[in-house]
Amino acid sequence: MRATGCLLGLAYGDALGAPTEFMTVDEIVARYGPEGPRDLDGDPALITDDTQMAGGVGGADRARRRARRVRARVGLAAPTTG
Repeated sequence: MRATGCLLGLAYGDALGAPTEFMTVDEIVARYGPEGPRDLDGDPALITDDTQMAGGVGGADRARRRARRVRARVGLAAPTTG
């Protein structure tokens, strides 16, 4: 559950900052003020590839941990790399 909350927070922050991704600090302050963007753009708000990559890494880690539990349950050794 905590991981889901972390990814949700990451996605929200990513969507909030997406319109400023390629702007300079001066451009951001000129457009949004010193506090930066405060509202999500779009309906639905769009995430960037940063959130998609984080979700992919999270999914791969979840699969790795599940495979480890299954191997332990059936008595298989962990795969070796080489």
